[in-house]
Parts: sequence; C-alpha cells; structure tokens
Amino acid sequence: MKKIIFSTFYFSLFTLAALLTSCSDFFTPETDDQLESDTYISDNTELYMGFLGLMTKLQAAGDKEILLTDTRAEFLEPTANAGSELHALYDYKENLTGNSLATPAEYYEIIIACNDYLNKVKEYRNQPQVDTEICRALISSTIRLKVWAYKTIGEIYGEVAWFDEPIGDINEFLNGGQYEMLNMEQISDRCLSLLENGYDDAPANLTVDWVRWLDKENENSQPSSEFYDFLFMVPDYGGLYTELALWKGAYLDAAGAADQAAIYYKKAADVILTTINEYVNMTSPKLPVSLQRNTLIANSGTDKIGSSVYWMPSAATPGAYRKIWYQENPDRYEMASVIKYMYENGQTNRLVEYFNCDAPAKYLLAPSEAGILNFTDKTTNPGGSDNDGRLKNLVDYDGIKTYMSKYRHNGGDGTVRTDAYMADVHIYTYRATQYFLLLCEALNNLGRFTALDCVLNKGFTDNGYTADLVLLDTLNIEEATIQAETDIEMRQKVNRYNEIKDEFEGFTRNWTNSPEWGARKYYFTGMRGAYAANGLTARTLVSEGNINAAKRANDLQILKEAELELACEGKTLPWMNRVAVRYNDLNIVANEICPKYEASGKADEIRGKILSGGNWIKYPLK
Repeated sequence: MKKIIFSTFYFSLFTLAALLTSCSDFFTPETDDQLESDTYISDNTELYMGFLGLMTKLQAAGDKEILLTDTRAEFLEPTANAGSELHALYDYKENLTGNSLATPAEYYEIIIACNDYLNKVKEYRNQPQVDTEICRALISSTIRLKVWAYKTIGEIYGEVAWFDEPIGDINEFLNGGQYEMLNMEQISDRCLSLLENGYDDAPANLTVDWVRWLDKENENSQPSSEFYDFLFMVPDYGGLYTELALWKGAYLDAAGAADQAAIYYKKAADVILTTINEYVNMTSPKLPVSLQRNTLIANSGTDKIGSSVYWMPSAATPGAYRKIWYQENPDRYEMASVIKYMYENGQTNRLVEYFNCDAPAKYLLAPSEAGILNFTDKTTNPGGSDNDGRLKNLVDYDGIKTYMSKYRHNGGDGTVRTDAYMADVHIYTYRATQYFLLLCEALNNLGRFTALDCVLNKGFTDNGYTADLVLLDTLNIEEATIQAETDIEMRQKVNRYNEIKDEFEGFTRNWTNSPEWGARKYYFTGMRGAYAANGLTARTLVSEGNINAAKRANDLQILKEAELELACEGKTLPWMNRVAVRYNDLNIVANEICPKYEASGKADEIRGKILSGGNWIKYPLK
C-alpha cells in the first residue's frame, strides 16, 4: 500500500471532500490545488474522497436531533429571542410544514449519499488497483452511517421513507414518487438486518484504521497522529446495534411476545458488554497499542493501568467529567463515536449559537426550572443538590441569565476560543457512559436485576461481588466439576459459579478492584457511585408475579438517570419514547416532559398532544 502524506492540518480532508459538489462527483475529485507539491496519493483516492464526502453530510446533520428533540424534551425551553419555528416545536404544533428546523432533509441527504456511494463502490471495487481491505472497511462504515441516519429519523419522526436505490439529490427525493414507509419497529428490523448481514460481502462492524493507512509512522502511537480522531467519526457499531435491539425488544414486549423480546435484549446485552469490555479489559483496537491490555502485561507496564478511567465510571469521573465537553478535542476515554468540527475549516454547528448568551450567540434555548429541578430534587435524584457535577457542567449563570453551557465553557485551560461563534463544538453520537445506561436497560429487561443494581448504583466491588467475578474468570468449570466430587471446598466454588454465571455473564474481574493484572487505581464504582450519589431504587428481589412491575419501575429509574447524564444530547426524548412503547403508555413521556410546561399553564394541553401521538414530530415529506 502506498503511503499518503498530508501536510495540511487536521481534518483538511473534510475540506477537500466538501468541495465535491454532489454525490455524482464523489469519484472524480479535484485535488491538485489542495495538496502540497510533495504529496502523492494512492490509487484508492476515489474511495476515501467519496467517503469523506459522506462525513460532511454527517456534520451538516450533527446538531439537528439535539435542537429538535431537546426543545420538546424535559430540559429546554425557548427564550424571548426564539422565533416562531422554535416555539412551534416547543408547543408541539401539529402542522410543521415549511418549518426549516423540523424538516428531515439533512438526514435523507446522508441516506442518498450513502446509497450512491455503496452503488459506485460495488462497481469500483473489482478494479485491480483497489485495496480490498480498505474497500470493505469503507463499505462497512457507510452501512453504519446509513443505519444511523435511518434510526435517527425513526426516533424523531416515528416513521421513515425507506429506499436503497441511488437517486439524484434531495430535491429529486422530495419531489419523487412513492417510497416504502416504515414505522419504528420496521425500521429496527431493516437496520438490524443491515448490521447483521452487511453489504456486498462486507460486514457492518469493520473500522477503517485511518492512522495505519494514512500515517503509518504513528501506527503504534495513534493519539500522536493528526488522523487519530478519524477512528471515531463513524457511528459506532456497538451503540447502533444495541439501541436497535432494545427498540425491537420494546415493540415485542408491547405485543405480548416476551420470549421473543428477551432474544433481542440478550443480543443488546451481549453486544454492548463486548463493546465495553474492549476498553475495560484494554483490548480495543481503537486504544493505542501502548495502552492495550496484552501489551501492558507482556511489557510489565502495569503502572499505566490505574492512571486512567478507561471508559468506566469511577472515583476519577467527577474530576474528568468537564473534559468531556470542555476540551477542544473530544475526550479520548469517553468517545465511542463523535462528530468533530473545526472553525478554521468552516465547520460549525448551531449549538453555541442557540445555547450561549455571549455575543454573537443568540441565546434561543435555555434551561427550564423543571429541568434543573431534576438534578436538585432529592426525590428524583437522591442526594441531588446544586453542587451536582453534571448540573454545574450543564448550566451556568452570567449574572442575568441562566444558560446552557454544556457545549462551551468560558475561561479555563486556554483551549476554548474567546468568541462563542468560533467554538469548535464536538457532538458525541455515542459515548462510553451512554453505553453503561444502555447496558442497564438490557439487563433490566432480561431480569438480571442484581447485575443491573451493580452497574447503575455502586459497582461490583462495593456491592461485594469482587470474589464472584474473580471466580467466574479463573475457575475452569469442567475440571472443577470433576474435582468437586471429592473436594468439599471445590464443590462450594462450583455451586457458587453455577449460581451466578447467568446473572454476571459477560462481566469480568476487570470491573472490580482486583483485575487480572493485580491493581487498578480507578475501579468501576457504578454510575451513581461515581458521583458518590445515593443509589436509585433498583428492584432486585422480586417474586415471580411481580417481575413485570419491577422491570417497569427499574426502567423508569434508568430513564431518570439517562435524563441527568444525557441532557441536551438529543438522546432523552427517544429514550422516553422507547420505554413508552414497551409499556404501551405515552403517559411515561408526558410525565417526564409536562412539568416544564406547568409555569406557562400549558401542561394539560401538551399532555393531550403527546397522548395523541405528538411524541413523534409530524412532518409530511410531500
């Protein structure tokens, strides 16, 4: 493979791709004026240039779910500066035709571009100069981008126009013929099929190793490469698959098919645990080689193991939390996949413009009193207070106005730009802590309540399960079972192994303070335990007849925690909708959202709209 040397600064490739004026230009890029004279490009130029064109589409849609769903969810409300379009969304207006914020066009542009790219790559990949490995990985990444777009449309609008064939552009789509309309359950089926089966002999879980491909000198020190964050720019397989499996399980539960639903919850738990364990066990290919578990053990570099959070909520989380949002670059130990922007490259989104109050930001959306109360009320957030670290990161006060500060902090370590409009705001499509919440939902609906309690609240160590996870990791059950016939102590170990193996399936001793390498400074403390917060009431000891009631109660607790962790990330309203689907009860959505409408006297009106199907945005394509 030829080496490609780029002397331009980070994400210059996105600038190049942005110059491609349409999908039809993906395979005829004009790059002569954009690369330095000492740069040469391999025969696979068209492949990566076309793919990076897709990434510009993702950037254009990156903020949309946040602005659409969080305006209608539990936390935000429009300010006096907000225009009619924001107020129409906030007020759950039924007719949003012509509302430029409400249109799904940006998401359909991603799908159109992905279909065009996949079609052309299928024709192109048989040429002898094409690198088969890279080609398959790019196809795989495109599948995930397409799935993410379809899933996101479904989560916002409740339905989608599905098409796989290439079409010209967004206008041709909007003015075109009839398309197959799918509801959210059908979207889940179709997207899961794509993730499971791939496309053109390419599975959907491959990742392009951009550093090895474009910057081989930094292959073994990936964070030093200007292409490091390229590894995280495509929506992550683990998050996509897990969310879709949870959606499918919710619809099956709603239909009374609990046994079939359990199959999907099991898939969700297995996939997300595998994804998390790559980092907990430090075996992920996305981690720099120097930090991967096997290398550390081989080189006796155990001093590095306890020095970082490694995706796990721990005692280090409160001190590291602001870095997730505050730094100019996404947080290395939190990002699963992220949309990154650079002001110098003309890459921006609307979050600072809408949320901040320092000029030239417009301060269009602000925290509601009811939203803030979610953090400070000791009933909804046991132990909550004004000092909650997540709340202090989420909102700020300039002496006159309370504003949303999650995407921009003033002052500090010098990485934040002076003027709001210059802020390089990154948007996480998936992040580590979100994965622990998805794991909680899967565990709960499998009835694995003890494991749920550990993940949600205090972890395994503080719950006294360290020895159990060590036992599961170290006991050779086949040999131990034979030995147990004559050894009483071994018989006790075997019995305990069999008691806990189903409950703790997928967890390893590396979730405890006794990992396989001997020590870990920051062990998993549970999501609530990381903030030294009181545990939520996870129902674990229930009788057979009360299992469904326990699952519902736990689901609502998990939802509350998701609202604290994921506020203003475009993720809470879809989560409410999924739980409401599972229990056939839109009051679940209304109960979370309507408190913010109490002050304006609109709570009953909004509840009525939600119960009539307003939990989805209604936007006609024609």
